[in-house]
Amino acid sequence: MINIIKFPIAINFQNLVTLTLKRVIFPDNHRTSIFFYGLPSLKDLTLLDCDWKKVGSVTIVCPSLQNLFLREWKGEDEDEYDDDDNHSDHEEEDVEDVDDVFEAAFQNINYHHGDINIVANELVTFSYEGNLVNDYYFLSYPISW
Repeated sequence: MINIIKFPIAINFQNLVTLTLKRVIFPDNHRTSIFFYGLPSLKDLTLLDCDWKKVGSVTIVCPSLQNLFLREWKGEDEDEYDDDDNHSDHEEEDVEDVDDVFEAAFQNINYHHGDINIVANELVTFSYEGNLVNDYYFLSYPISW
């Protein structure tokens, strides 16, 4: 069952160490940044099939984060390039296949949902499963709490 949960603008879970979010629709970059900023002790973060479309560009600051797992796939209603089409060994059709690959890559631009900057100076493990719907940037710089 999908429900919408609205958190207050400022939320602070000082001692929360592990967090898993599944199918969360993040509302915008400001509230999303504030939400993650309120998790200073977070060590393990799992984000499963979350929707970042409304966020655009956001910076997530989690200085204690050690383990991050992200899973994201295009929605079922969004067609993907199907590589099970009939392929043959003819050079002419190989050129068409290359053109198809470029066309699929161009269409993937339309699926881009956001730029997510992650500041996690203690990050040890990063795992990703999906088809690169978003762009992720890992940043490291001094942060004082």
